[in-house]
Amino acid sequence: EQLAKVKSGMTPEEIQGLIDAAAKLKKRQQTPDSPEALATIPLLKISDINPKARVFPLEEKEIDGVKVLFSDVDTKGIVYYSVYFDMDVIPQELVPYAFLFNDLMGRVDTKSNDYVELSKKMTFYTGGMGGDIDVFPISGKPDEFRPMFRLTSKVFYRNLPIAVELMNEVINETIFENDTRLKELIVQSKVGMEMEMLNSSVSVARSRLASFISKDGVFEEMGELSLYPILKDLADNFDERFEDFKSKLQQIKKLLFSSKRLTIGVTMPKADYGMFEKEIKVLIEALKANKEADRAASCSYDLPVENHQEALLSSSQVQYVGKGANLIKLGYDVPGYLRVMEVMLKYEYFWIKIRVQGGAYGAMTSINSNGNVMFLSYRDPKLKETLQVFDETADFLKNFDADEREMTKYIIGTISNADMPLTPKMMGSFAQSLYFRKYSQEQRQKVRDEILSTTPEDIRKLAPAIEAAMKADNICIFGNETVLEENKAVFDIMTRVMD
Repeated sequence: EQLAKVKSGMTPEEIQGLIDAAAKLKKRQQTPDSPEALATIPLLKISDINPKARVFPLEEKEIDGVKVLFSDVDTKGIVYYSVYFDMDVIPQELVPYAFLFNDLMGRVDTKSNDYVELSKKMTFYTGGMGGDIDVFPISGKPDEFRPMFRLTSKVFYRNLPIAVELMNEVINETIFENDTRLKELIVQSKVGMEMEMLNSSVSVARSRLASFISKDGVFEEMGELSLYPILKDLADNFDERFEDFKSKLQQIKKLLFSSKRLTIGVTMPKADYGMFEKEIKVLIEALKANKEADRAASCSYDLPVENHQEALLSSSQVQYVGKGANLIKLGYDVPGYLRVMEVMLKYEYFWIKIRVQGGAYGAMTSINSNGNVMFLSYRDPKLKETLQVFDETADFLKNFDADEREMTKYIIGTISNADMPLTPKMMGSFAQSLYFRKYSQEQRQKVRDEILSTTPEDIRKLAPAIEAAMKADNICIFGNETVLEENKAVFDIMTRVMD
């Protein structure tokens, strides 16, 4: 906190106060963590914090009828750009394969280059080109979301024409005929997912838990653990599945890449924007020739959100315990106080109950603007005990109290997460995410105001919402098979993750 203040410029009196406090500590020979010692250390005040929410520059433009989300940021001669395609034209049965399609783009042959030559050109002329599927939950609306396929690249100005040509090649010329290469990539994806289950088990549990809470979670989970059986079958029986797999990939490509469903995001200085506008037209014109994709109709998805208590059985020696619900569906708001509660639980209640007393590596909360609230433990030797800690969170909140100094520390900790330094690329990406999530500057300012004005009473008011969330009884635990079997009465589904 003091380093942050030094950066903003401390007065000589404040510096002397810090020196005097250190001298008192030495004179009294107090331990650094004693209450008396800590009380002598100067603390930032709420008034020292900028009350205004950070503004992420975003201007809506248009190029040949295509929406462009432009962020005017000094990027030191680099263009960061993304092309987003709305995915709602992909039939539900093909959505899992769309996640595989994403993994393959830019890594297989095109009509102009084999995958080796394509990779060389991408490496030589760009700072990287990659894809992802973004599922943007709509702020304040728990069952509304916008799924989008995204290709992203970064490039020096001088190489922008070649970079756009390469992206155009990946989008419009990718072919799926090289069965040897496809099999190699599918096997790599299978192994990668297995490694994720072992090394990022908390992410697996979180994703599965989210699918019990909101529709965007259901959609996104189709590319997570639910994808593994498809991926394993494809890897184990590739020769028999190849023609059908190729057909699915070709169908996704024909449906997806239309200029009518395209949104472009770009981050660079405004003075240089004209250069990007000129070069990106090559890609837009190529997409406008995809008449079949233009005629594709939006699909409706049947994504039931169902309450479950699921055990994900594995060889892990520890558990990853998750429980949560959607507050908006339960009739509650999502105020900024929740963010302060998040910090407070992590460093006080969960820290003591789950880490110190329970022996887990840690615990965390996950809160988003569409109402999802999830509690998760990490590398946890316990199971029922941790669920009980989660269930008793509301009791802790009901009885919560803190003096002004303690509340200030919680608020500063919350704001430090919101005000963390961002790269130019991150500035543009975050601005685009806010746009797709329909999360306005006014909403963000309201949340910041609530964070900065949080009182112990505000924290206590959250108790009924958290109690209701825990009573909703959405549970997902990734852990040791023996331990989960011993506690099978807790669960309604038992799933072996690598069967």
